Amino acid sequence: MSKRLKLAVPFLTSVLVAGWGTQANAAVLTFDDISSKASGIIPNEYGGLSWSNFGYMKTDLYKNNKESGYKNSAMSGNYVAYNKNATIKSSTTQSGTWDFSGAYLTAAWRDGLKILVEGLLNGETKYSQVVTVDTKSSQYFDFNYAGVDTVRFASWGGTPIGKKNGGTHFAMENFTYNAGKSVPEPSGLLLMGAGLGALAWTRRKRQQQL
Repeated sequence: MSKRLKLAVPFLTSVLVAGWGTQANAAVLTFDDISSKASGIIPNEYGGLSWSNFGYMKTDLYKNNKESGYKNSAMSGNYVAYNKNATIKSSTTQSGTWDFSGAYLTAAWRDGLKILVEGLLNGETKYSQVVTVDTKSSQYFDFNYAGVDTVRFASWGGTPIGKKNGGTHFAMENFTYNAGKSVPEPSGLLLMGAGLGALAWTRRKRQQQL
């Protein structure tokens, strides 16, 4: 193999990979930009979604509370979302379909808390997964629910960590979703064309040297 051919092959690999599979409209919701208030209700259309039975809070409120997991839930700032009233009706919706990638989840009052996370389309459940969380640390879960219009949460169980029989609340951070589809961007297609051209050139050179 000639020196030119040896150099061309690594170049081909790099141009085929660059720009491929880029997601459009990807968003990470941290809940830090909703308000400067200590707590409140997540407004509809925050992040382009409609929210039901979700609130936001500043975790500093619980920084000295040894019986709460809220103080361990913030990952990218001081605010988190939480399920108000700990009911099964906590959900996020959007007009049209979208992809739910994942989020950090933390139990507020109970270790071993179970959370059911469902992805629905037109009222029908497409995805369903139960995860287990505790109060000691926040854990990221990959859900990868593609083509849904609603994500619904329900929580139950667990063992209270304090003297009080705490509710089945949970905190949520870095809610990651994509309103578009994962497709090659134009730059990726151009680079692919350049890579295929480079491959054809190296093949012709090699044939000439044989």
